[in-house]
Amino acid sequence: MSCSKRNDREKAQRDIDLLLKASLPVAKEILRKHGGFHPLGFSMKTDGSIVAAASYVDEGDLTAQDQIELLVRGYRKEAEAGNLRAAAICVNVTVRPPDAAESTSAIQMNIEHESGEAVDVFLPYQISSKNELSWGEMFGGKGVANIFSSSPSQSSTQS
Repeated sequence: MSCSKRNDREKAQRDIDLLLKASLPVAKEILRKHGGFHPLGFSMKTDGSIVAAASYVDEGDLTAQDQIELLVRGYRKEAEAGNLRAAAICVNVTVRPPDAAESTSAIQMNIEHESGEAVDVFLPYQISSKNELSWGEMFGGKGVANIFSSSPSQSSTQS
């Protein structure tokens, strides 16, 4: 691997880590306060600043998938205009962690970088009968690019 490609990959990983560190505490706090959340978006502008967003439409109820699509479309426009380095969509999902027998609720962060890197990070959780949160072990893997690509893909099933 050339030095330039390694530096690009390291920069992408740093940006992804920064976006995760900025956005996951917000999702955890909303979950703690409300027991769930609608899809949230977080973007890293070209200057490195991080901005949170949520979809909002005054008319009718939107499904989680509708809200995700609104966020993706908005971020895609910003990316095409050259205004984004990275973006994340945070969703409340049901997932089966590696080596687990059963599915559980989790916060999913789909994070994309302008370099083409895309990762999915999951933080499993349980809410007790006393409304106390307990966290599982975070895991992740390669994600699907929806924002810095020309064709949208379907996300995971939302709960």
